[in-house]
Amino acid sequence: MQLHRSSRSAQTVSSLVELLHPDGIVVWEDALLPGEVREAAGPGVPAVFVDCGSASGTGRGGRNGRVRSDPKSIAAIAARTLLPSGYADFAFVPHLLPVPWSRERGDAFERCIELAGRRFHRFVRCAEAAPTRLSTG
Repeated sequence: MQLHRSSRSAQTVSSLVELLHPDGIVVWEDALLPGEVREAAGPGVPAVFVDCGSASGTGRGGRNGRVRSDPKSIAAIAARTLLPSGYADFAFVPHLLPVPWSRERGDAFERCIELAGRRFHRFVRCAEAAPTRLSTG
């Protein structure tokens, strides 16, 4: 069973656990806090927290199982996959929220693209929350 932002109610989690009898719960970073999940799921239902915090290891997962993505490795794989296309320009579109992993991934992708001698562009949010614009850099 996976918990996302829409699963914010501990009562909803309790009801789903009772109905589905899951082997475990995968909790995304924007869902309930670890203590809330443990209380709602009850004993014997393991929980793993995904991307709780930045690559530095900070986050809400605490002593529970955690899975974190590696923004630099993801960027390197993306660059390695896309560079053979022959395009001269590459762009990065960050997450809508200012989350650390997105900034870290964009910065790493920019370094990979520029090291390959290609042009990098990053979509940025305007200060007045207008639609995004392309920033050439």
